[in-house]
Amino acid sequence: MFRGRTWRRSYCSSIHLYSSVDAVVYQRAIPVFDEIDYSLGLDPKDVERNITKRIKVITPVHLRGVPCKMDSLIEISQRYGLREGM
Repeated sequence: MFRGRTWRRSYCSSIHLYSSVDAVVYQRAIPVFDEIDYSLGLDPKDVERNITKRIKVITPVHLRGVPCKMDSLIEISQRYGLREGM
């Protein structure tokens, strides 16, 4: 699947469009599926609880017109030096 080693991981919603995961794989990162909250987006509390040094990106996905908790995800990404999206 990957040429050479890749250490980058990206958080993705467990309910998603396949294209968001394809974008992660295209960038030679490994998707890590995380829990969702009532908005069907990534649960910020779960994301922060499971951050490791290999996580480099948070890939939020907004489903069915309901935005995920971007303010919390941006705050977490800034606190840990992560990027939002690929």
